[in-house]
Amino acid sequence: MHRLRNPFLLLAALASVAPAQSPAPAAAPLELAGLERGVVHSGIAARPDPTQTYDLYLPTAFDPARRWPLLLVFDPRSRGRLAAEIFVPGAERFGWIVASSNNTRSDGPMEPNTRAVNAMFPDLMARLPVDDRRIYATGFSGGAIVAWVVGQRTGQIAGVISVGGRPDAGFGDAPPGFALWATAGTHDFNYHRTRALDELAGKGSRAHRLEFFEGGHAWLGAEDAARALAWMEVVALREGRRPADAALVERLLAEDLAGAEALLAAGRALAAQRRLHAVADTFRGLADISAIERRAAALEADPEVRRSIKEESVTFRFEEGARIRVGVALANLRSAEPVPALARLEAQLDLTRLLRHAAEGGPRADAALRVLAEVRSQFGFYLPRDFIASGAWARVVPSLRIATRVAPDDATLWYNLACSEARTGRAAEALVSLERALDLGIPRPTQLETDADLASLRSDPAFARLVEKARAAEKP
Repeated sequence: MHRLRNPFLLLAALASVAPAQSPAPAAAPLELAGLERGVVHSGIAARPDPTQTYDLYLPTAFDPARRWPLLLVFDPRSRGRLAAEIFVPGAERFGWIVASSNNTRSDGPMEPNTRAVNAMFPDLMARLPVDDRRIYATGFSGGAIVAWVVGQRTGQIAGVISVGGRPDAGFGDAPPGFALWATAGTHDFNYHRTRALDELAGKGSRAHRLEFFEGGHAWLGAEDAARALAWMEVVALREGRRPADAALVERLLAEDLAGAEALLAAGRALAAQRRLHAVADTFRGLADISAIERRAAALEADPEVRRSIKEESVTFRFEEGARIRVGVALANLRSAEPVPALARLEAQLDLTRLLRHAAEGGPRADAALRVLAEVRSQFGFYLPRDFIASGAWARVVPSLRIATRVAPDDATLWYNLACSEARTGRAAEALVSLERALDLGIPRPTQLETDADLASLRSDPAFARLVEKARAAEKP
């Protein structure tokens, strides 16, 4: 079986992240300041712990004689370069240093994240001229939780860009002590948890903004990342963290307003109205926002916007009910005796209706896709992981069959289903699932020759044919 790797959430709660060393003017030589500007440098070892590395970007205008904003980036799959490059265009425009860890993870214990932060953070402070009033953090999924925890525990973070994250239970209802840009995909199963982050920030005194982008549980794109950095620049102006710059305010205000106009032109009046409110909140105290507030109020009274708000409310209730059904199905598969039949679980999930809504388009489709993403995560990863650990293979099979209905093009799900079917004596079904996995393109296809989970199939001539197919697929 493929090692089950969670593509979504942090599995173990981040119990703590020890505060990084207090940032102070570097007394040692700024060893990284001589690196080439305008490119991402990979694999820089942190001096406190050389096993921890990060990728680093210095903007083209970088000058070691002055101090620069720093963005700490935490990817849940240790993909330092991939995550760093998302923020490069914005960092180049606004003059930010970007440092992205190659060691943060979302599929295991908290310790690797603690170790990564406690090596990278002080190393950067010692080896680069960082503006200690303008240190920021960002992360996706479990990495967003790392960013949140670092901000809350160290008190050294000016702002966090949370992408597809959720509230961290370790801090209860404490609002963040940093500015928060909370964002997620419209189909992200953490969509409502991201809304909860913004609501939590609203209980405090720091600036906050809620934005969504088209897509699922994934990093935001470079254009949206640049918008988030632009917003942090405006917040820094409001908080006196950078010198006043009327020309910059004028440019960024015009760009933010243009985004609202684009939404309106696309027929998304409710999104435009909310963007206008956000623009007014962002630039309050820096520019005359009275006309923006009047425009937002006029849109709020528009019949189309009112209809959209009502439709959104109905959609959210539909989604809430669907999530309750997911919880019922999960509980039954975990503990009901005998093991629930696949048909019963699908009926409890109302899976056919969810799939139909997902294909229809519109707000209800977005809601259905968010629920289906949750189903895929739970039935494709969490439950199989737990059942395999306890040897409950008979429960793995229906769990993965549901996951393959939700994600029929996921080769790894089909491979793992084949393994669980082979383990439970369903040879014919296992061979069908295994061929499906090969057709979809599993990584390292010849692994099936030695996988212990498939041992019961090896005497079957049909398995020998699949081995030849796998060997052909692995040839360069």
